[in-house]
This record gives sequence, C-alpha cells and structure tokens, in this order.
Amino acid sequence: MDYLDQYNLRQHKVAVDAAVRAGVGFIVYTSVVDAENSSLFLAPVYRATDIREYGIPYAFMRNN
Repeated sequence: MDYLDQYNLRQHKVAVDAAVRAGVGFIVYTSVVDAENSSLFLAPVYRATDIREYGIPYAFMRNN
C-alpha cells in the first residue's frame, strides 16, 4: 500500500470508529464490485477496511 492508500485507510477506520463511539446501529459502506480482486486504485483500501471486525450490523453497497 502506498501513502495515499494508507491515508485513505486511516480515514475509513476513523469514520467507522466514530460510528461505534456514537452508538450507530447499522453501517452502510460504499465499496466497489469485487473489491477483493479489483485493480481499481481504491480497492486496496476497501479490502483492508474490515467492518465485520466491529460487530455492528452492516451492508456493503458495491457500486458498478
């Protein structure tokens, strides 16, 4: 991951952490189709942001 990926990943984690602290009951996360295998420039960030580890109900919106 390059610097921009690391910066974006920190932003994603900060947002999810803030949602947890605020008591959000459901997270809708915008991602990309097939993020696990995509070559799009933000795909590494989408792969690394694992909302499942937070234990909050979630939905992934895979834009295409």
